[in-house]
This record gives sequence, structure tokens and C-alpha cells, in this order.
Amino acid sequence: MGAKNHDEVILPAPAGAVQAPEEKAAQADQADQAAQVAQVVGEPVEEPRNVPLLVVVFSDGSYQFAGKKLTGPELVAALKPLGEARPKTLVEIKADARTPHQMVANARKLCHEAGLAHLRFVPKPVDP
Repeated sequence: MGAKNHDEVILPAPAGAVQAPEEKAAQADQADQAAQVAQVVGEPVEEPRNVPLLVVVFSDGSYQFAGKKLTGPELVAALKPLGEARPKTLVEIKADARTPHQMVANARKLCHEAGLAHLRFVPKPVDP
């Protein structure tokens, strides 16, 4: 089986969603994350990039990672291979002002459970 070109990964927006420019930039970051995930699980990657992983926290208690909306346990399962392979990987946790602080704290706890302790919190603009 030939090597996949991970620079051409296209991550679709959820059905009915309108993408803001910062969300398009987040998709590019998520394509890089997909390449990192592929490398950890053994798929060939042409050129690994040292970019932070992005976890988006939603006010309903769900998360988004690598273009997929996940529950807490699903997030831990998705991050765990990366935590085991690269425990010093930086994770950016992104949430807007409407997201309760407890949800952001939960994301931090889940990252730690997955073996990732290098975290950075990034504010996300609130949509009007």
C-alpha cells in the first residue's frame, strides 16, 4: 500500500455549520494533528511537524480533536497513543467565554489521563 499524502487531508465541518476564518485555520492545524496521529499508529508520514495538538472544549461537555467531536472517554482514547509515544507534546485547549470553567478543567484532567501534561489554554472568540 502506498504512502498517503497527509497534507491533503480534508476535515469536513459538522453538518449545517458555517466556518469562521479561525476555524479554517484550526482545520489546517487538525490536518497536522492527523499526520501526527498517523505517525504514532504506524502509518508513514512524509515530514512530521512539531505543532501543538488542538482540543476544543464545547459548553455541552463535548470535545473536538482531529476534526471529530468526542466525549471525554473518547478524547482520552484518542490522545493516549500520543501521550505514550510523545508525552512532551504540547496540547492547546481552546474554549470561548461561554464555556464553563469546569469544562476546561475537565479537558485538562483528560489530557493528563492520556499522558499529556504540557498544556496551553487558548481563548476562542465568542460568536455574536
